[in-house]
Amino acid sequence: KACDPQQVIKLRRKVPTSPRTGDDPTVCVVLAKGDGERVMLSPASLTGSEVGRISRRHLKKDREHVVVELSPRGEMRWAFYGGQAGDAPVAVTLDGKVLESELRNGDTETATGKLAFVIGGKQGLSEDEAQQVRDALAQAEQEEVIELGRQAALSRQGREIFALTDPVIREKADFAVGCPLPEADDTFVLGCYTSLNNEISILRVDRADLQGVMPVTAAHEMLHAAYQHLTLKQRVKVDQMLAVFLVESPQPRIEESLALYDEEERADEVHALVGTEIRLLPPPLERYYERYFKDRSSLVTLFEGYQVVFDQLETRFAILQFELASLDNQLGAVRGQADAAAAESDRLFDQITQLRNEGRFDEANALVDAQNAAANRANSLANQYNALVRQYNDTVTALNAAALSLGDLYQQVTPVS
Repeated sequence: KACDPQQVIKLRRKVPTSPRTGDDPTVCVVLAKGDGERVMLSPASLTGSEVGRISRRHLKKDREHVVVELSPRGEMRWAFYGGQAGDAPVAVTLDGKVLESELRNGDTETATGKLAFVIGGKQGLSEDEAQQVRDALAQAEQEEVIELGRQAALSRQGREIFALTDPVIREKADFAVGCPLPEADDTFVLGCYTSLNNEISILRVDRADLQGVMPVTAAHEMLHAAYQHLTLKQRVKVDQMLAVFLVESPQPRIEESLALYDEEERADEVHALVGTEIRLLPPPLERYYERYFKDRSSLVTLFEGYQVVFDQLETRFAILQFELASLDNQLGAVRGQADAAAAESDRLFDQITQLRNEGRFDEANALVDAQNAAANRANSLANQYNALVRQYNDTVTALNAAALSLGDLYQQVTPVS
């Protein structure tokens, strides 16, 4: 666990070989190689989530290589981690075993122009071995999608519907391949279900405080697919229950979302939104959604967890905008009062000076207290104005910071157009 080679060397054979179930990409592991040796590996820089195309390449009679290309996300991560690794050996592991592999950057043998890991070594693999490795790697590629189903607390029926859609997690750059049309110009598209080919696409969102976005999106899109599986009679019954619920328990957030859809799409969207975002439902509706979820409340908790991030930042931004407008009004009012007090002080000073020049000292002296009071009031208002200016500038700084945070938040859930 310590990832310290010196400690491992001292312990020698006392360090156990990590079992298949212990091949955790997030920690250091000790795994066996095919030649009987063991190697200690640091936490994985790349996992099945970064795998792109997996293919078999003929090497010689009855021998093959398995070529594993990296996805665009994988190439980006390799550009970072590969540079950190330098000349350190790189290993590919699968189910607790180290595979003999070599990193290639596009050549005739791999038949690809992309960065790829060639598995099989100089001797290659038998056709059966190559197929087994390819299938196992393909399964590893789907582990992230499978994990989304687990996090979304899908029931067996929910998992089956989800799996049948061949769900794909897409990067921002290629999200439009699966979701070419946004639902509206002023909304975020985190995923989509295409009924024509029964496919689900999910936008990758990596920000830590938005970790619930992807499983909730997976559940939302699964419910779209589930809605399509309902018979007409079942849809009518579910639609009626949902319509009554929204009348008896108005949901402003959902109504705002529904405003973006036409009448034909509304029922399908209500079905997905209510199932993933509303914690308390009438017993008949709750029983209906139980067919798709083992623990729907945990899914709603994920939704609430990331929604509050948006709500808090948007609320703070709105409050700061209001405070800035209020300060602007205060600055105008105080500036007007300060100018009026200064003008009164100047007027009295000029009057006192004129009276003294005329030898009317008693009358001049009678105005001194009023002139001093006006001057003091002007100075006090000037100090108040300067304090408001500092507060205004601090608020502008806070507003700009909130805008940057909000912009980053929006950027996380906005595909590249």
